[in-house]
Amino acid sequence: MVPPDIDTNPGVLQPGSFVGSGAYVLSGLTDTETTLTANPHYWAGRPAITTIHLLSQLPSGQSPVDAFQAGSLDYTPISSGDATWIAYDKTLGPQLRIEPSPSVEYYGFNTTQPPFDNVHVRRAFELGIDWKRIVTLMGNPLVVPATGMVPTGVPGHSATDFGPKFDLAAAKSELAAAGYPNGTGFPKITLVTPGSSLDDAIVAQLHTNLGIDVSYEALDWSIYNQQLLTNPPAFWEMDWVADYPGANDFLGILLGDGQTNNFARWSNADFESALSEALSAPDAASMQAAFDKAQSIVQDQAPVIPVDYGAGYALAAKGLLGALPNSQGLVRYAGLSWAAGA
Repeated sequence: MVPPDIDTNPGVLQPGSFVGSGAYVLSGLTDTETTLTANPHYWAGRPAITTIHLLSQLPSGQSPVDAFQAGSLDYTPISSGDATWIAYDKTLGPQLRIEPSPSVEYYGFNTTQPPFDNVHVRRAFELGIDWKRIVTLMGNPLVVPATGMVPTGVPGHSATDFGPKFDLAAAKSELAAAGYPNGTGFPKITLVTPGSSLDDAIVAQLHTNLGIDVSYEALDWSIYNQQLLTNPPAFWEMDWVADYPGANDFLGILLGDGQTNNFARWSNADFESALSEALSAPDAASMQAAFDKAQSIVQDQAPVIPVDYGAGYALAAKGLLGALPNSQGLVRYAGLSWAAGA
């Protein structure tokens, strides 16, 4: 059971007062460390590791990688920047854990303003950039090109590829249909992002492939986020990590009519109908089919372009078994154990 005053009474989160039914109980709490002790009454039996120390603060000047190498940590999440070199490190590489992250990086357009209120322009940008090649060559080598808005590992991720397809002839045809043959007369626009490794390549390909010259501006995240919420730029970028593991968190929350995070300011009746069908579906197959319909509409109308899926990275000590995060980046402590002799 959960104490009814858990949100208002800090005392219930102290050793001796905390009530829980999980694999571990709270036995110690300081400003820098939380100590968990195996619960002998756990339904699956007492966990193999008796005590777990969760550090909320590392020694001054130490990064998680430093602390791991010093032996202060047996398991720690690490940044993608560290993971890129650790993957090739002779000593640390075998201890690196990589799991799909419930996250997607996508580029989008303000569909309420010219030129991106024209679907032909949006399609030209979707088809005229080799997004998969850019991700492979310019992005983090540990991420993968996106096949739709719903990442791998998230319920509702489709076996169908709804990612952007590079088709230069089709892109030029769409651009001409919008009234800008070979980019002639295309208005001045600026790609505004908080700074992505893909940005320069996108600007370069628009110039080379479509004859469109795009300005570029990188903003501090706090300023950028406020601009997205109040007055989205014509062309922008976003990384989204799931609030909960479900397709609607990447479709309805990000593209639903009137949603706060619908930075594209996009509205489409067929898309809304597909979402409604998915959320009221009587079975998993029907729900998947409806979410696939919604993603097909996104691919066709191109209010946003999903480009890559992220990953979660961690270091686990040799001999520590079960140290694999789930799709939410969480490790099940009850499943941890030490290999014999470790």
